[in-house]
Amino acid sequence: MTQYGGLRVTTVALTVLDLIPELGGAAIDEALRRRVVTLQELWVALDATPNRRGNVRRRMLLHDSRDQPWSEAERLLHQVMRGVTLPCRWVSNHRVDVAHEGSAGAPPTIAHYYLDVALPDLLLDIEVDGHEFHSSRESFSRDKRRDAHLASDGWQVVRISALQLMTEPAEVRARVQSIVRQRHALFRQGQPVLAAA
Repeated sequence: MTQYGGLRVTTVALTVLDLIPELGGAAIDEALRRRVVTLQELWVALDATPNRRGNVRRRMLLHDSRDQPWSEAERLLHQVMRGVTLPCRWVSNHRVDVAHEGSAGAPPTIAHYYLDVALPDLLLDIEVDGHEFHSSRESFSRDKRRDAHLASDGWQVVRISALQLMTEPAEVRARVQSIVRQRHALFRQGQPVLAAA
């Protein structure tokens, strides 16, 4: 709690913690995606209210949020990624700026993309597609344009459905492991892969 104009009001971090019993990890994911609170602020708020009912679950979800997912589907992808043996680091919501030519002599523009899980050393982007955000014709078209822009900059984009993550996590883990191993081998052999701008 904090004081505002003589009134006691809750903080954003405490509000997010209050929503966890009803919304689960989605409360954390949404707050992180909107950047209204940091994971550190959530931990401080949890530590400041040690005897609250439900804190065991809150603590577990905050720990599971250590890679800062922006959705439940990303949370599942992060859980899978933690079980994959990797030759390099991975990061969540990694920003990539891609320059692409405008039409009919227009100057190039810069597109900004946030990759669900990126392995920057391998120029590998792993995206999780949930039905909620990828079901319309417009979102399908936007994803294809985005993937083409990233590919023109040397990135390989791999798309996994949220349903696969929920129902086949071991198979997804094995598939990601195989893709990473092959991509790493290409980079080690000096195969022609476009360099990032």
